[in-house]
Amino acid sequence: MNSKLENRLEELGLWYYFDKDDILIIKVPVKVSSCIKFRCPFCVHKYKSDFTRFKHSRPMSHTYVREQEDDIDSLGTRVALCKTEARMDYNLPPFAFEPVCMSRTVSFK
Repeated sequence: MNSKLENRLEELGLWYYFDKDDILIIKVPVKVSSCIKFRCPFCVHKYKSDFTRFKHSRPMSHTYVREQEDDIDSLGTRVALCKTEARMDYNLPPFAFEPVCMSRTVSFK
């Protein structure tokens, strides 16, 4: 894992680990209703032509459909929907998000 990625996750106070298949799993606090929604730690709305983010570009949110059988205490792992530019900017390895309901957690920081 590169230092830019590690610094970003630390800056946001996000927990992460590698699973048995060496995939980076990032725990993200989410709002849960009929869908699962969270602010992506990597994606923003505008990128430069060299795939780096503009300094004041707004973060993007990702939304996943919540299955009826999803337990609020264990929402599983979700495939990342991140933009190609974000993946290139952070040189992201194979990764996924593990949503954690905000109301069920202590602060991530």
